[in-house]
Amino acid sequence: MALISSSTISHKRDDTFKQWMISRTDGSSLWSDKVYRDALFIYLGRIYGKKDHIQSLFAQLEKENDKLDELDLLHTLFQRIEKERTVQKSCLQGYNSSRVDKRLNELKLFFNPKDACKSTIYDFKTLPFDLNKIDKNQIKAYFDLGCNTGVITAALGAYLGLKKENIFGGDVYPVENDHVTFIPMHESEGIINLPDDRVDLVTCLVTLHHITHIDSILVELARIIRPGGYLILREHDCRMERSLLVKYLNFIHAIRMYPFNGAFFDCSGNHHDQRHCELDVNKISETHAWHQKKADILDHTKSIRYHTRDEWKDHLKRAGFGLHGTLEVDTTKCLNPQNVFYALYQKEHN
Repeated sequence: MALISSSTISHKRDDTFKQWMISRTDGSSLWSDKVYRDALFIYLGRIYGKKDHIQSLFAQLEKENDKLDELDLLHTLFQRIEKERTVQKSCLQGYNSSRVDKRLNELKLFFNPKDACKSTIYDFKTLPFDLNKIDKNQIKAYFDLGCNTGVITAALGAYLGLKKENIFGGDVYPVENDHVTFIPMHESEGIINLPDDRVDLVTCLVTLHHITHIDSILVELARIIRPGGYLILREHDCRMERSLLVKYLNFIHAIRMYPFNGAFFDCSGNHHDQRHCELDVNKISETHAWHQKKADILDHTKSIRYHTRDEWKDHLKRAGFGLHGTLEVDTTKCLNPQNVFYALYQKEHN
């Protein structure tokens, strides 16, 4: 009897994931599903400010290229956009700036809703409704896991009235930000180089689903937070399965990995994508660059581990955190195709 090696099994699993990601068959195709197709156009429109034009480009593209797979369609759409110069660096900068402002306003809801803009208050609902807010005067030090460029980290630190020596940002890539104290991290070690009980607040903004050894890093976060300190989680409420939601989230990651006219996203809040924002497409041929980028996208998205909010709660409970309340998008007032939610946890006293 012939034996099947573990490498052969692994290859078959990789191939199955790839086929699912690129499949345009009914039930598996994002581009064929109106809800998620429109969500992609809205997402792209927020970046470029040209949603209707991008939608028109895609309609033309779909008629001309019915043999392209899902990711090749995305790539060819970007080629059309670049050819027409509809993507400008200023558009990306404007998107990044508005995104930072939006994220900061959302975080303010955990401290003082009156500090947030009215539209942010309108978009979210708090559970429980009378959730006790964090007294920001009690936050003397803050750590942001997966800070990337540190822009959001610095903005929240400034809102809390903290100085650089008490604003910490951890990432696997160096952070060059004059307002943040960088804490280097290693993916394989899961160690945070800070003393016990050093900070009063930790934020994990769509970061944890990129981390393989989730329980180890949560134990480290519990170690550096003082008893009674807080952890703010922003994540996707998503079951790990071959669903259109998972595929949509993977495509959002793919979009964030794509170079636009030599200008890249500020990948704040999505720290593992930064390495993919370093590709110099001028150094290699366009065709080879896309084949390599496509392989990178498939490798990267295959490594992501989404969880439901209950699963996140269980992980955090094991690390010593109790759920204090949640902040979720009011879907009767606005869309939430990424199933994003916030949760406020408090480190339990021993």
